[in-house]
Amino acid sequence: NNATLGSDSPVALTQAEIDGPWAKLVGVLEQTTKYHSSTVPRAGVSLLVNKLLKWPSPSLLLPVVDTLRLLALHSDGVDALLEVYPGGGNGFVAGLLELIQRSSSPPELRGIILTLARVLFNSFRHAS
Repeated sequence: NNATLGSDSPVALTQAEIDGPWAKLVGVLEQTTKYHSSTVPRAGVSLLVNKLLKWPSPSLLLPVVDTLRLLALHSDGVDALLEVYPGGGNGFVAGLLELIQRSSSPPELRGIILTLARVLFNSFRHAS
């Protein structure tokens, strides 16, 4: 879909974002055996949250939501999300619930709803 392609889109990553914060975030998330000892780069999480909040259509949201799911599995991921998400924990939960509601009408978006639910449930995995 062309809604997310091109430099005019609010969700298109610039080359600097791809090479910088996005690459660092993906690098940490790929190292699953080091989740217990690594920290998540806040700039990458901020970029992810920024894209999530600007995403134009729930039908195209799966890549962002799936990255959020992986982030919630990291021992530092939820702390990073709560630091950068507008409104902290309350804003994060309210945002997820709003996305679930926005994605609930067309049946083909059930995968997004299930992934959003996983993000929500995984967010409590490392709760202290």
